[in-house]
Amino acid sequence: MLEYVFYDEEPRLRFQELLQEHGVQWTLEPAPPETLVVVDDTGMDEDLADSLESLYDELFALEQGRFASRWAPTPNNPKGALLHLKDGTELRADLPPDLIERVLATISPEELDLIADAIVCAFEDLEGQGPD
Repeated sequence: MLEYVFYDEEPRLRFQELLQEHGVQWTLEPAPPETLVVVDDTGMDEDLADSLESLYDELFALEQGRFASRWAPTPNNPKGALLHLKDGTELRADLPPDLIERVLATISPEELDLIADAIVCAFEDLEGQGPD
C-alpha cells in the first residue's frame, strides 16, 4: 500500500482521476487537516508507479505553494498572516517572516491555519462574556 497526503480537494481529485484512468484501486482516509489517498500497489508496474509519484510530487508542490503564500510576506504586507473572523472580516496579523519560516519548516501551512483559526474562534467566543 502507498499513501499520498493531500490538504486541498482540487489536487486530490486530479490525482484520484489519474488513478481511476489506470484502474488503480484506492481508498480515502480522512485525517484532518489532511486526507490520505491509500493506493493498492499490488501488481502495479514500475512505469505507472513512477508516473503516480511524479504527478503527486507536482500536485503536492503546487498545493504547498498555494497554502504557504497565505503566510508569506508580500510587498504590501512584509510580514503577517491572514485571519478570517466569523462575520467575514479579514485581518492581517503581523508576524516576523523568519518566525513564519521556522514554523512552516515544522508544521504544514494547513496546520498553521488551523491554529490561527482556533485562536480567532476562541477570542470571538469570549466576546461579550465579561464579568457579570
